[in-house]
Amino acid sequence: MGDGEPPRLEELERLARFRKVVEQELSSPHRLRDLAIDGNDLIRLGFRPGPQLGHILHDLLDAVVDEPTLNTRDQLLARAKERL
Repeated sequence: MGDGEPPRLEELERLARFRKVVEQELSSPHRLRDLAIDGNDLIRLGFRPGPQLGHILHDLLDAVVDEPTLNTRDQLLARAKERL
């Protein structure tokens, strides 16, 4: 692309694909605070505060990073109950 030349179609398509990837990543959960539940929810389920609680939250986060559609309150609580 030289000075004053309009961008080529290939370049516009590449940028559109890149933008889509960036938008998907921005909306994906990557931190514990991005989870649909927190430690208080797990304590209400019957977990005790402590290292196990943190491990479960991190495991849930790992699952959600792999599959963002799992980040719903119901799905995460159901997964956590399996570990009680």
